Amino acid sequence: MTADAVAHLRDDQSARWRRGDRVPAEHYLAAHPHLSDEDRLVLVAGELALRWERGELPTAAEYADRFPAYADDLRVQFELRPLVDGPFAPTPSGPAALPSPADRPHVPGYDLHEEIGRGGWGVVYRATHRRLGRAVAVKVVAGGGDPGRAVRSLDEARMMAKLDHPHALRVYEVGPAAGGLFLAVELADGGSLADRLAAGPLPSPEAAELVAAVASAAAAAHARGIVHRDIKPSNVLLCGPSVEPELAALGTRHPALVPKLADFGLAKQLDAGPGVTATGHVLGTP
Repeated sequence: MTADAVAHLRDDQSARWRRGDRVPAEHYLAAHPHLSDEDRLVLVAGELALRWERGELPTAAEYADRFPAYADDLRVQFELRPLVDGPFAPTPSGPAALPSPADRPHVPGYDLHEEIGRGGWGVVYRATHRRLGRAVAVKVVAGGGDPGRAVRSLDEARMMAKLDHPHALRVYEVGPAAGGLFLAVELADGGSLADRLAAGPLPSPEAAELVAAVASAAAAAHARGIVHRDIKPSNVLLCGPSVEPELAALGTRHPALVPKLADFGLAKQLDAGPGVTATGHVLGTP
């Protein structure tokens, strides 16, 4: 089913509830048996958001009983609900607008500086952790529009946190901000490998070492049951000279070009159940 068709179902779901016709999510799942797992989760989360809008207090146990295949994903939404005001509510107008470059959001504990990246789900800023004085990158994930967005963002942070590897981007903190979520991660001040390759190919020895470094990070992820599913030059970030002693043990001889595997937004935790992506869906970048 296309994204437009799923959006139409969500609009129908919202309109009927606002007319007092409390059609349960099961109605849509039964009427459209070929929905993907991700689309089914969106509709279930849409019903949950509609109930929250009305001041109801549904429980995670109720939804685990009704939708056991999505119990873990839905539990995340219940965990985030006290922290984030309404990022899951479906909106007929589509995804929430990202902040303009001049409108930096407030992120507790951080001073946000210039924007250094922007995508469909959020904006990345160069930032400083006030208490520690540490330079970081802060990714602000916009709320609204997509009930599965917070689930994916928190899953991404959890998977990154499981990796303690010199060639995997480190995540420091996740929390509520600007009606959505923020992720504070290691600052890669050398841009991406895609930026570097735009200037021409790397020398063969340097390219081989870079690929080996990224492969070692991927292997560490695989050892923890995590498959990245979108390794490409734009998702390999480059840090400046490193003082991390473990890099020497990996044979890295180019401290000015330290690659960091980043963006686990499409990653899959193999032991986490069906998740929100259906078999046969194409992910990543060809």
